[in-house]
This record gives sequence, structure tokens and C-alpha cells, in this order.
Amino acid sequence: MRTTTSQQIKVWQVLAVFWRGVKPQRLAFFFSVSVFAILTVFQLVVPIYYKRFFDLLASGGERMTLAPKLIGLLVAIVLLRVLIWFLYRGGIFIVNHFESRVMARLRQISFDYLIGHSYSFFANNFTGSLVQRVNRFSRAFEGLADILIFNLFTLAIQIAGPIIVVWFSNPFIAYIILAWVFVFITFNYFFSLWKLKYDVQVAEADSRTTGVLSDAITNQHSVALFSGAEYESNFFKEVTNNQAKATRLSWDLSAVVDAVQGLLILVIEFLMFYYAVHYWQQGLLTLGTFV
Repeated sequence: MRTTTSQQIKVWQVLAVFWRGVKPQRLAFFFSVSVFAILTVFQLVVPIYYKRFFDLLASGGERMTLAPKLIGLLVAIVLLRVLIWFLYRGGIFIVNHFESRVMARLRQISFDYLIGHSYSFFANNFTGSLVQRVNRFSRAFEGLADILIFNLFTLAIQIAGPIIVVWFSNPFIAYIILAWVFVFITFNYFFSLWKLKYDVQVAEADSRTTGVLSDAITNQHSVALFSGAEYESNFFKEVTNNQAKATRLSWDLSAVVDAVQGLLILVIEFLMFYYAVHYWQQGLLTLGTFV
């Protein structure tokens, strides 16, 4: 009978090991973040040109006079989109190089740490479970790096940009967006903290399933010798069923998050357009602002 001992690992300890893997590639990391932050700024500038474009269309001016201005705005939009395309494609190649190198280094760090353990450690832990943990650790960094590069910093710019732009058109709508962002972030933060324990259970169940499967296959000769196939089959069925229950619960909770987020998006869309119509009726907003 194998036994395992669990040790509570703190977030800062995991991040410290991640930093050991990132440190030789830190310039590539900071450069990647900068590229996608700049790219996001350019993406926020494009709608401003569309605003000017449609405001000109709705201005009722002389068409011969407006046409060159409209074409000039279209050229600016195309140039910005081409620049965004180059930044995005170049940034992706940098991220691919950076993450693959760091993940390889983290696997090496994990291997060097793991291989130095005692015989009793390996005797009391499923081999497959240990392998799964090493692989999951490196993949966890990929997920964290993607969030930092593609979501966290860019999302902050995507939130701040529209609020600043709309503020100059109508501060009240900017307040609506700001209040909605606060509600959205607060809900996601506290729900994610509450859901974390279930995500940990899914990871543990996955490691256990992999460990049982790996050990059963590795020791197939002993299983066959002692006619233990039926016992191993029933044991594996129990383990996989427990994993299925934990996974289903985690998926259901994620579906709840998606449902609430969808409802919040519906609410903000209605509120923004509802008040925008009233301000447009009073001549305080232009057609370009809607666009």
C-alpha cells in the first residue's frame, strides 16, 4: 500500500521557482509584455479614427470636400492595422521562444530536485503521479505567462483606455463603465478564490489517476502473476470515477462564472446604449461615439 505525504506549498514558493526559470530569459519576458501593451494601445486608437470617420459621414458636409478626409482616415486605419499585425506576429514568435525555453528549464529544475530524493520517497509515491506533477508544473507556467502577457497588462489598458476616451464625451457613461468593471473584477476575484480548492482537488485526482494507471501498467507482470486484474480494474474504476466527479464540479462552477459574466455584459451593454441614446437626443453624443 503506497502512502503519500502532502506539504502545503505557498504561492510565493511556486513563483520563486518560476522566476528561477524566467531569470535567464527575463529580457524576452519584459519585451513580450511591452510589445503586447503597445499593441493594445494601438488597438484602442483605431476606434477613435472610426469615430472621426463616421462623424464626418454624419456631418452633412459637401461630399467632394469630405471624400479626401475620409480616405485619409481610412489610410491611417489601414496603417495602424498593419502595424498591429506586425507587432502581434512578431510578439507571438518572441513568446513562443521565451516560454518553450523557460518550460524546458523548469522541467530540468524539477528533475534535479526530484531525482535527489530517497528510495523511500519513490517507494511511497506513484511514479506516474510524480511524472504528471512535473509536466503540470511546467504547463502551469505556460498558463501563467500567457495570462500576464496576453491578459493582465493588456486588460488593464483595455479597461483604462475606453474609460478615458468616453470621459471626454460624457463622464457619466465613464462612471457606468468604471462601476461595472469594479463589480466584474470583484465577483471574479472572490469566486476564483472560493473555487480554488476545487481546482486543487481536480489536479490531485488527475495525478492520482495517472499514478494508478502508470503503476498498474508498469507492474502488469505482478498483476497477472497474482491474478489481480479484476482488483486493479475495480480500483482504477473507483479512481477515475472520483476524478470525473471532481472535474464535473469544477466545470459546472466555471459554467456559473461564464453565466454571470454573460449577464454582466448584457447589463453594461443595455445601460451604455440606454444612456447614450438620451445624450445623443440632447446633442451631447455623436454617431461616431456609438461606433
